[in-house]
Amino acid sequence: MKKVNIMKRLLMLIAVALLTMSASAQAPGAIPVVPGSKGQLPEVKPVPGFSEPERFGALFVFSTLGSDMWASDRGHYKVGLQWRSPSDFGGEYYTLQYRYGSSGEWITEQDADGNDKRYDDNSLGTGFEGVHGWTAQFRLLLHGGSRDGYLSNEVTAEVPSIFTTYAGYGSENEPWYNVVGQKLGGYYNLIVRAWDEKLEKYVEYYKDSNVYNYAWYRVNPTTRNETRIEGADKDYYVPTLEDVGYWLYCEISGDGEHCDFVYRYLPCAANPMVCVPVKASPAYFGPDGFVLNTDYVLPTPGQDLYVQWWDYNEETQTSTEMRGSVGHRIIVRQPGQYGVRMTEDEYLYNMVELSPELSAKGYLLTFTYQHGDGYYDEEGNWVDVPWYRECQLMADRYAAPLSVKPMASGRPVPTTVDLIGEDIDGNLVVKQSATWENYPEDEAINFDMVSNLTGVYVKARATAQTLDTYYPSTLLWGDATLVKPELDEDWNAPTITIDVRWELAPLTGYGVIEGTVSNGTANARAFEPVEASETGYTVFLRQKGGDIVAQTTTNGGGNYRFENVPFGTYEVLVNIDGCVQEQPAEVTLTDSQPTVSGVDYSVNGTEIMAIPTTAIRTVTTGQTSTAAAVYTLDGRRIAPSTESLPKGIYIVGGKKYISR
Repeated sequence: MKKVNIMKRLLMLIAVALLTMSASAQAPGAIPVVPGSKGQLPEVKPVPGFSEPERFGALFVFSTLGSDMWASDRGHYKVGLQWRSPSDFGGEYYTLQYRYGSSGEWITEQDADGNDKRYDDNSLGTGFEGVHGWTAQFRLLLHGGSRDGYLSNEVTAEVPSIFTTYAGYGSENEPWYNVVGQKLGGYYNLIVRAWDEKLEKYVEYYKDSNVYNYAWYRVNPTTRNETRIEGADKDYYVPTLEDVGYWLYCEISGDGEHCDFVYRYLPCAANPMVCVPVKASPAYFGPDGFVLNTDYVLPTPGQDLYVQWWDYNEETQTSTEMRGSVGHRIIVRQPGQYGVRMTEDEYLYNMVELSPELSAKGYLLTFTYQHGDGYYDEEGNWVDVPWYRECQLMADRYAAPLSVKPMASGRPVPTTVDLIGEDIDGNLVVKQSATWENYPEDEAINFDMVSNLTGVYVKARATAQTLDTYYPSTLLWGDATLVKPELDEDWNAPTITIDVRWELAPLTGYGVIEGTVSNGTANARAFEPVEASETGYTVFLRQKGGDIVAQTTTNGGGNYRFENVPFGTYEVLVNIDGCVQEQPAEVTLTDSQPTVSGVDYSVNGTEIMAIPTTAIRTVTTGQTSTAAAVYTLDGRRIAPSTESLPKGIYIVGGKKYISR
């Protein structure tokens, strides 16, 4: 393995991790999704735009409260205004217009010098002062750009009857995205102070004081038109499909008896639009691409999925962030399961998302995580609330380096190690190989970017003195342990040790077991075993209830033969990477049956099928040639006759013989 390749991967990994600090080495994976479990995407109604020409939506009233920031300011009422930046509409700045009541002439706000006051950012308005019963309307006039002279939406504010000031708030576990079916609110604790007529004393009120009223509004993000949601009068609300494409805000107001104010907050302020969550989870991550499971079926996945990735330039040793639809890269494994082919140079993918067209309609591709958050419903039952987050395919989350030490009896084995796993098409392949050549300078064989989603099987190849051995220490694929490496909290790669098996001792008996291994139906995973195409199939002989005692390989015709086998009962095992042998054939050798032929197998897909035992042929020798021969209880021939035998129990003529 080239060291530059390892360093490139590690440097890119560090760069991506630094740019996206929300991901960590110990971050849990996304909650697994069953592909296509919710069927087709639900239809959502489009959000209407402006019906009037030369209008835009930008203005929002977020509070109407008294001010007590300074003693000289106490007794004044403030209307808090908020707006989008004029650059969002191609303009340079706003001027703010207002009028009292719902009619009359619009007045432009002036600065201290008597000039029209300009606003060129999206900071909060300084507020307007008023008195009891004062009602005003506000709007913005855009200056500059192609929309010069456009007017914003109009908003109304009314000064409360009881002088009530803001004192603070508490909020926790606010979700990152606003999605259908996820509870909003219930976590916002506003604190206000209601003052006496002399503005000398006050009473503080909290959420639990039961003097607040709640109302939820649906806001058109284009026009900023507001519609009160009928029946939504609690401190929380659960969005429905009718809310998709809109913003939601909660209006908290006083009861008019203990306190009087208006305060509005926008849940999920970073991502306020209500979306239909298309839940996804990664099923595969590797240098050849990735596979996502989605609960909804995408109508045109090649166009609907977008991917961001890091394109590495070998010459400049720099990475450039790229973005685009997956297009021809798409692999539709089944409805709701989509593979995306990527090249090795694009290995570190950052983000997968839906196309701008689907996103604009209100669909959101999201990973969900369970962090133990939730709430108690009205019946006292705990409800888990998953976190909806962006689909980040972070290398530090779904892949990690792996170090491997092939050892035999505590001594290092200079051999080649293969990492065997699935590719993006589901085929079993050798994903990485490396040789331990520089021991002890290199303390282990180091591999980079090993997927911990699908994992790998680790195999140390045979040498002159050792056998092919799978981690942790087995000669059989079916007994190998799948390895899914994870970085620890200090970003250290895991190290595993393969206890490599030595060559088997020669057999010393007289029995023979032979048969044929043939290809059956076409392999279902399109995986052509190396053993079959180059050196034949590997066949093992295992004592029933014991250990493997012999190994051989099939010849060009698929035939194998074990010789010098001691008498006893054995299992014949065919070993092929990726293939499973559920029921190996069982063979018994005795003095009267020292040879068994026809122990045949057929490789069908990923299964190794034994030919029915009725086809097994046995060879029984005549009594004249074997009656005098003496065997040990394990089938080894030790003498031509019973003369001069040491004391013990033997097999003669197929029966027990006791020498005294």
